[in-house]
Amino acid sequence: MSKRQQQQVEKRSAGFMAEFKKLLYRHQAWEAWRDFCALSACAIANAVDKRHFETREKMYLDTIKRYNKQEQEVFPVLFAETVLELERNPDQDFLGKMFMQLELGNHWKGQFFTPYHVCHLMAKLNLDEQKENLERKGWISVGDCCCGAGAMLIAFANACRQEKINYQQDVLFIAQDIDPTAAYMCYIQLSLLGCAGYVKIGNALTEPLVAGDSAKETVWCTPMYFSQVWQMRRFLESMKAMFPEEKKSEETLLILYKAKSQTSVNLKGGNTMKELQKQMEKTKKGSLEYCIGQMLLSRCEGDPAAEEIVEKDLATKGMELTVCAKKLFDYARAHKQDNCYCMEDEEAEKIIFEFYGIGQKEPAPQEPEKPVVPEAVQADRLMFSLEDLL
Repeated sequence: MSKRQQQQVEKRSAGFMAEFKKLLYRHQAWEAWRDFCALSACAIANAVDKRHFETREKMYLDTIKRYNKQEQEVFPVLFAETVLELERNPDQDFLGKMFMQLELGNHWKGQFFTPYHVCHLMAKLNLDEQKENLERKGWISVGDCCCGAGAMLIAFANACRQEKINYQQDVLFIAQDIDPTAAYMCYIQLSLLGCAGYVKIGNALTEPLVAGDSAKETVWCTPMYFSQVWQMRRFLESMKAMFPEEKKSEETLLILYKAKSQTSVNLKGGNTMKELQKQMEKTKKGSLEYCIGQMLLSRCEGDPAAEEIVEKDLATKGMELTVCAKKLFDYARAHKQDNCYCMEDEEAEKIIFEFYGIGQKEPAPQEPEKPVVPEAVQADRLMFSLEDLL
């Protein structure tokens, strides 16, 4: 940094400090800083997030009424100074720097924020690992569960900018801190830098960030989080959660290939195999469990003894269709070749029927075949009978 730039930074800092000291005649420094952060956070949030408008508006009014008219006019100036400083140089933790210059860390149980140049180095190291995920998914998320004033996230945003990555559209920033004032500082700076994301107030050990937190009152969503880009992404992610893609196994499909060749047996309301029907109705048609049920229906048709055995077994824990399907699948996996196994109907029936303790169905008695009369003989007989009639 050149000497001239250093002088400009000091001038900006001096301007912010001069305004802030106007609040110290009647209030302690930590109290004025806390209220400045809370008021600024409420002003930003209520402009875009109407879900908690009433609660935060009440918080704003309860805070501002502790100051007289002259003091109230200082807060917009402090906010404007923050905007101008981050506009001039977005690659900095401005509020964190002011916090440390005011020596407020001692009041908040010895809080000391990580130096920004250290954050910048860590951000660059992490970004190199995330480029592949960004290309594959189209966007990435970055989180800090002990965010302080947000230095780590600000550094990551600037590292993205230096790498020509549009962090406003391609990166979701998620932060958490147990101290509300620190969380407000992070929220203000992320919002002014145009970062999409949210900041949660709470203990990261006992109240970690989970899916759906963005709707809670303790979570502060930045204005960019409500942009069309991120609204659409949230919608798509919610749809994926509601309708997850089914992972199909090639081995299971190969097992079903032969099993599906059997004659299908329809489930009938009058069927006496109630337990089997109930379990089959819970499965998807074409699944391995459903095909096993079809085999059992076909085997037990017209065999009351087999029906009774199967129904009793199915009602026993560890004998359900799903367990039998797992046994069949394990058998195929153990005998697979080149990651596939094609099972014949007879082989599958043997394993299933042995599992339920029933034997193969006796083949139906076949009618004796009628002797085939040669055509010449048939013609003679036909000729003979016609002559007889004439």
